[in-house]
Amino acid sequence: MTEVRTGEPMAATFTDAGLRSAVARIARVPRLLVACDYDGTLAPLVDDPAFATPLPEAAAIIRELAALPQTTVAVVSGRSLRDLAALSRMPSEVQLVGSHGTEFDVGFAARIQPEISALRTRLGQAVLELARRHPGLRLEQKPASIAVHTRAVGPEVAAEVLDAIRSGPATWPGVYVTTGRDVVELSVFAPDKGSAVDELRTQHSASAVIFLGHDTTDEQVFSKLQGPDLGIKIGTGDETSAHFTVPDPDAAVQVLALLAEARRRWLYGERAVPIERHTMLGNGRTLALVTPDAKITWLCHPRPDSPAVFGALLGDGSAGYMSVTPLVGRGRGPQDAMPLGQRYRRGTMTVETRWSGLAVTDTLLDEEPGTVLVRVLTGSATVRLTFAPRPEFGQVPTQLEPVGETLRVFGSNDPMTLIAPGVAWQIVEDGGHHTATATVDLRALGGTVALELRLGGDGRLGHGPTSDPPVLTSSTDDELREPTEKAAAGGEPPTGRTGAWPTSATGAAGTPVDHHHVIAAHVASVQARQAQTEREWREWCAALRLPNRARELVLRSALTLRALCYRPTGAIIAAGTSSLPEEIGGVRNWDYRYCWLRDAAMSAQALVQLGSADEADALLRWTRRVIEGTAGHPERLHPLYSVDGNELGAEAVIETLPGYAGSRPVRIGNAANRQVQLDVFGPVADLIAHLADLRGGLEPWQVALLNDMVEAVSRRWHEPDHGIWEARIPPRHHVYSKVMGWLTIDRALRVGERHGIPVDPGWAALRDKIAQDVLERGWHPEVGAYTVAYDHPEMDASSLWIGLSGLLPADDPRFLATVLAVEAELRSGPIVYRYRWDDGLPGREGGFHICSAWLIEAYLRTGRRADAEELFEQMIACAGPTGLLPEQYDPVTEHGLGNHPQAYSHIGVITCALLLDQS
Repeated sequence: MTEVRTGEPMAATFTDAGLRSAVARIARVPRLLVACDYDGTLAPLVDDPAFATPLPEAAAIIRELAALPQTTVAVVSGRSLRDLAALSRMPSEVQLVGSHGTEFDVGFAARIQPEISALRTRLGQAVLELARRHPGLRLEQKPASIAVHTRAVGPEVAAEVLDAIRSGPATWPGVYVTTGRDVVELSVFAPDKGSAVDELRTQHSASAVIFLGHDTTDEQVFSKLQGPDLGIKIGTGDETSAHFTVPDPDAAVQVLALLAEARRRWLYGERAVPIERHTMLGNGRTLALVTPDAKITWLCHPRPDSPAVFGALLGDGSAGYMSVTPLVGRGRGPQDAMPLGQRYRRGTMTVETRWSGLAVTDTLLDEEPGTVLVRVLTGSATVRLTFAPRPEFGQVPTQLEPVGETLRVFGSNDPMTLIAPGVAWQIVEDGGHHTATATVDLRALGGTVALELRLGGDGRLGHGPTSDPPVLTSSTDDELREPTEKAAAGGEPPTGRTGAWPTSATGAAGTPVDHHHVIAAHVASVQARQAQTEREWREWCAALRLPNRARELVLRSALTLRALCYRPTGAIIAAGTSSLPEEIGGVRNWDYRYCWLRDAAMSAQALVQLGSADEADALLRWTRRVIEGTAGHPERLHPLYSVDGNELGAEAVIETLPGYAGSRPVRIGNAANRQVQLDVFGPVADLIAHLADLRGGLEPWQVALLNDMVEAVSRRWHEPDHGIWEARIPPRHHVYSKVMGWLTIDRALRVGERHGIPVDPGWAALRDKIAQDVLERGWHPEVGAYTVAYDHPEMDASSLWIGLSGLLPADDPRFLATVLAVEAELRSGPIVYRYRWDDGLPGREGGFHICSAWLIEAYLRTGRRADAEELFEQMIACAGPTGLLPEQYDPVTEHGLGNHPQAYSHIGVITCALLLDQS
C-alpha cells in the first residue's frame, strides 16, 4: 500500500498491511512521542462534552504505552487542561496539553496578562448573551478561550450562531476563531496544536512522532509531521494531511494496541534465544551465528568487525535474518516443535540442524573474492524460506531484485547475491526494506535445494571450483534483468517483484534445459565446495595433539579459536559479537569484534600447546606490522586494533537497535582502545617463548619482536594503568599488570637461556626490580592476600597470576592465601567472578569462565586436584549444546552472558584440560 500526504486520505483498517507496516516501523525508533487528541480519538463524541470519557481500552493502552521506556505519551486537546485531567483520569506519566496546545500546566491562567484577561472576560459576556438567545447551545469555559458547541441545536440555529460570531466577537482585535465539527472556539491566543506537538518533541528529544487526531485543529499537527513521523486521522470523509485514516475511536485503540505490542517487542526483544545456544559458523574471513532452529541472526561483512548484514541477534527481525521453517499439516502452517537437534560435523565448522523430514546444513566458504554462505536443505518437507538482509545494521534501505535464479541485494557497498535455483521468491516491503519469502516443496524438487549467499563477487550461478551448470534464459529472465540494468545505470529497482522459475528455458546453444538438472547441478557444486572446506578443517584437526580429558570439547574449542582468526591479516578477535549483555537488560554491553593483543596472544598460545603454530606465526607478524606503525615506540601500543591493524574510531551507539533481550545500548567500537593497559606485553612474550620451545628456536624477526616487548616494559612498567578489565575509572597500579611486566622479562631471559639467544645483561636486574616492587606493594596486609592494585583492598581473580606466572612458587604462603581469598570472595558454584569492586558502572555481571580456569590451575598448582576436577566439570557443563561458551555465566539463571563465543572461555577449556591430563 502506498502512503499519501494529499487531500485523498488512505482509509485503513486494523488488518491493513500499509498501516501495520507504518506502525511497526515507527515503533522501532529510539525515542518515540505518542500524541493523541481526546474527543473523537480516545473518547467517543457525545452530545454533552461534560460526559465524554475515554474508552476503557483506550485508557488502558495509553497507560501501557506511557510505562514503556524511551516512550513519551501526551494527550493534546482543545479542552481546558482542568477539564481534560478530570475527564481523562490519565496518570501523571501521560502529559496533558489543553486549549489546543496553549495550556501546558495548571498555572497557565495566572500568567495571562491583565489586558488579555479583560478581553477574555468581555468575550465570555458576549458569547453568554448569544447563548441566552439560542437555548441548546453549550458553552465550554477555558482560561483563554470559550467554545460554543452546536451539536444539540439544529443546523439552521447553528448557522445563525456562526454568522453572529463571525460578524461580532470574531471581528474584535486579538480574538482568534477556530471552527471544528459542531463547535466554534474563540480564543485570546492563537491556538496551534502543531506548535504544541513540536514543543513536546523538543522537550523529550523524540526521534519521531505518531499523532492520532479527529478534530479540524489536528490538521495543524498532521501538516507539520515530517521524516519518520506518522499521522492517523480518526474518521473518514474529510480532506486530511494524515498518512492514514481509520473510522472511529475503536479503530484508534486497535492502532495503539498494535503500536504498544510492536514497541514492547522492539524494546525488550523477541523471545531471545539463550546466548550459549547459538552456534557459530566461520571461514577465517568472517563468522555467523545460527539459532537452534537454523535462523541466522548474526553475520558481518566483509570482516568480523564490519557492520552486520544479519543483526537480529541484537534486536528483532528488523535488523536482518535468514530462516528456514518446516510447514506441516493440511494447512501447511509453521511447525511449533523445536528441531530434533543441532550439531557440528566433527572436525569442521559445518552445522547441521535436523527436523523430522528436513535437514539444514550450513557452511561458510572462503572463496575469492569474498565469503559464501551455503545452506543445503535436504528431505521431503515443505519449508518456508525467509531472506531479510539488512546491511549496515539495518540503517540503510535494502531492496531485493530477482534476476533469473538469483536475488540481488541493493543497499550494500559490496555486491551481495543469493543464488537459489528452483525457488520462487515473493518480495514484500517491510519497514522500509525488502524481505523475500518462498515456500519450497523439497520432494517436488528432488529432495535437495541449495541456497548460496555470495558476499562480494559477481554472483554467478555455480561460481566455484566446479564447472558452471547450464544457465537458464527466457523471456521472463530478460524481463527481470531489465530493472537491474536500469539500476546499474543509476535508476532504482522497482518494488513488488516476484522471482519465478521459468516454465520453459533454453541453454546457451538454444537447446531445451531441464530445470531439475540445473537445480541438481547447483546442489552438486555447492556440496562439492562444502566438502572441500570440511576436508581442510579436518586436515587441520588431524595434526592437533589433543588431551584425553574432555577431548571433543577441546577439539571444538580449538576450532572455535581458529575460526576467530582473521586469516587475511593474522589478527585474532576476542569474540564473535558485539553488545551481548553482561546483565540482561543492563548497560554493560561491549563490542569485542577486534584484536586485543592480550586475548589474541593467549588464543594463539592455546593452539601452540595443541601443536598448531601457524596461527601464532600469523598473529606475531600482524603484531610486528602494528609495531612498525608506532615509529619505534612499542610502549605506545594500544590494547586493541581492528583486524587490519588500524586504530579504532570513536565508540558509538546504534540507537535503532533495541539490543539482545532489550539490553541497550548497542555499542560499535570500543573506548578501551584509548586506555593504557601495560599488561599486554606479557602474553605476547609468553607466546613467543612457547613457540621457541615448540620449534627449538626463533627466527630473527621473532627475536626482534620479543626485544620490542622487553623494551616497552622497561619504559613503562612503573606507571599506573587501566588494567586487564578495562574499568572506566582512573588508572591504578594493578598487580596483574606488574606481574605481566615481570613475566615479559622472565620469558625473554628463558628464551635466551634455552635457545642460546643473546640477551641484554640488564634484563635480569630489571626482572628482579619489578618482582620486588609487586611482591612488596601488591600485598595487602589487612586482607592477607594480593589484591587488585596497590593500596586497594578489593580482591580480583587476576591476582592469581602472582603464582600462575611463576613469580611465586606454588607452595608460597602468600600465593596459598591469595587462592583462598579469591575462592572465598569471588567463587559462586560453577563460576568465578573477576571482581566485586565498584567499577563505576551500574548493574552487575556474571562470572567469567576464564577466571574459573585460573582458579582451576591454581587448585592444581597447590595440590587441590579434586577441587580442580570438580570446578572443571562444572565449567564445561555451562557450554551450549554445540560446545560453545560465551564470556560469562549467571549461576542464578543458569544461562550464559556476554559476547559469544568468547576466546577467553575456550582458552580456559584447552588450558585446563591439558593441565588435568598432565598432572
